[in-house]
Amino acid sequence: MKKLLLLLLICFLISPLCLFADDAEDSEIAEGEDVSGYDYMPQEKSSFRVKDRRIEIGFLHTRIGFANNFLSTNQIFQEKMIIDLDGLKEGFKVNLDIGVTPLFFNYVSENKSWGYGLSIGVDSMGILNLSGDMLTLSEANDSKSDVSGAAFVDFKVSSFFSVKQIKTKFKANMSVFVPVLYVDPDISYTLRDTKDATIVDMDYKIRVYTPMSIEDGVSDSITPTPGVDLHLGAEYPLAEVLGLRDKISFLDFIVGVDLINIPFVPASMSDYMEMTGKIGKGNKIDIENFDDFIDTEDQSYGSKRKDIYRPFKFLTWADWKPFEEIPVSFIPTLGFSVNTLYNEPGSLEAGIKARLDLANLFIASIGTGYYDRLWKNSLDIILNFRFFEFNIGVDLRSQDFLKSWTGSGFGVNLGFKFGG
Repeated sequence: MKKLLLLLLICFLISPLCLFADDAEDSEIAEGEDVSGYDYMPQEKSSFRVKDRRIEIGFLHTRIGFANNFLSTNQIFQEKMIIDLDGLKEGFKVNLDIGVTPLFFNYVSENKSWGYGLSIGVDSMGILNLSGDMLTLSEANDSKSDVSGAAFVDFKVSSFFSVKQIKTKFKANMSVFVPVLYVDPDISYTLRDTKDATIVDMDYKIRVYTPMSIEDGVSDSITPTPGVDLHLGAEYPLAEVLGLRDKISFLDFIVGVDLINIPFVPASMSDYMEMTGKIGKGNKIDIENFDDFIDTEDQSYGSKRKDIYRPFKFLTWADWKPFEEIPVSFIPTLGFSVNTLYNEPGSLEAGIKARLDLANLFIASIGTGYYDRLWKNSLDIILNFRFFEFNIGVDLRSQDFLKSWTGSGFGVNLGFKFGG
């Protein structure tokens, strides 16, 4: 029974509801997010251009993604699947995420100098990163694996405003988020070869925080406390201010910075279920007495405050339009993120996109980059008919760059907007 519970938990972690639905670098259809910020085809230069909506309502903005670093699609759909076990030396990594924004509302002033929005959404993430040392029984000392996940309900108030005196556009969003699941693991692996035997010692402690106590059935007392984080951003027409755009039309760009999920007030959870166990127990491997080789303890329950933060991101970017008569722009991004779900929380964020805007009626972008510890190669399309807009985005992804092109993972984004 204990082994079954552990297996069910791992299955849940690799197929759950990602966090953080307003990561603008992931897709240009993130929940009502104004990604471009600037209009590169002004009304006076185009005989036809779909006007932006002043009021819009969006619903069912949905994001789902899966990625792994081991199996490709062409391996899975073969009559005889061939698996290269040598690939496990790099570990086995799986990421799954779902984000849903059932409803949001945006308002933009007539002169586009300010606006605000409201939204509600559910975001979640599952991580399974098993170390290559453990999977190949290689010699290692305290090798760590990531087996984690989280889910949140998010209420967001977003706004932007422009300050003409300094030609800068600012963004300020505040989110109140409530955690509904959080998995806090501690899995370590040690193997050493001696003259007489191979000694294995693997310890695991997996604590699953739940919104209520489940020790004696499901309690009706909800215990999580909400948290608050902020998203601050700014855009600045640097080429215009320096006079580069007037002298060399090729140098037409703006620059920007975004700080996403700045921790202001941490959320917290208290009630948890904990599973612990040991494999090897510091003894040599003995196949004949394998049951004695594994020690799994009964799950326990308790209550202890755990502060919870959503991943923080610092991103710098530029929006460059090199051709005056061609509505194409290039958007490079560079920054970093801090995600406490991982044993090593810090990671790089970088990528580039090319965006085509045809009269604000058909907008397409294609890009590649490293976001949320995944290589993503994306195609996003927006069909804007003024009163109705349809967004769709697809991508190929993987933790490994080469495998991100071979079908080791995918992402899909969908969304609808109405307004006028």
